Amino acid sequence: MKRYCLSVFVLFCFQGVAQPSFEGLLRINKYDTYVRVIGKGDPIILIHGGPGMDHSYFLPYMDALSDQYKLIYYDSRGMGRSSIDIDSTRFSFKLLVDDIEALRKELKLSKVTVLGHSWGGLLAMNYAIQYPDHLKSLILLNSNSASKEFDATIAKNMSARWTKEDLEKRSQLVSSPEFRNGNPTLMEQLMRLSFKHTFHDKRLSDSLQLFFPPDYKLRAGLLRFLAKDLAAYDFHADLQKITAPTLIIHGEDDIIPVESDTKLHQSISASRLVIMSECGHFPFIEKPREFKRIISEFLRRQKASP
Repeated sequence: MKRYCLSVFVLFCFQGVAQPSFEGLLRINKYDTYVRVIGKGDPIILIHGGPGMDHSYFLPYMDALSDQYKLIYYDSRGMGRSSIDIDSTRFSFKLLVDDIEALRKELKLSKVTVLGHSWGGLLAMNYAIQYPDHLKSLILLNSNSASKEFDATIAKNMSARWTKEDLEKRSQLVSSPEFRNGNPTLMEQLMRLSFKHTFHDKRLSDSLQLFFPPDYKLRAGLLRFLAKDLAAYDFHADLQKITAPTLIIHGEDDIIPVESDTKLHQSISASRLVIMSECGHFPFIEKPREFKRIISEFLRRQKASP
């Protein structure tokens, strides 16, 4: 019944949603980036997780906000439907952050709200640090930790949720010749199996819209160039520089511990931490109505403030 109710709500939400005003490749920071723009109002740039994912899993749920805001989705450099033509000598975490600013400029936006989900939260918080003059507000949604200190806890939490049957299925997938050759269908099955354990209601993992292009294996190989930036980092000291209003959303059943978001909240003075019950890593899927209300109320308060 819960799953049925969710489907009815999603259908109701999108009966009045307009079609995207733009969807395709834009030349961003000398690179062909896949961009999707929908809605009218104050702009929100949405940064997907990964690295290696794309914006597809936001859909159609995030589109519910397009009745009030202009939503700008994009696929990060080398990911999703964006170009794979990358100069590996320049591929870096900083470049991915600079791409967000280049996207803002290309779309001729003054100040923007930036929403980063999961690994995209790291990009979002660093955009806030590096480009504060163009940031209206910041939303960190089930964000990765701002340092490596919680990695062991996250790995332990994930390991505890895998059943024997899941582990056997995973072993069968990764040991198959098709998987080793980069079969995108099998990669999707593996990701869906993994993401299942980040939901409060595991049945809703089937609601994830995942996209793996035929050349996903080649794209995934590019991520090794980010290894130097991701080997060790701690952004908490720099987070204290953020003055923009910040909303931190945490799903209480996420594998990322609440202590991670609590530390984010403590590091960003103008932040508010909201813990959503009966939610995991994807609260916009598990509780779309409450999620929309939380986002809308936060942004309305910023608009009403002098």
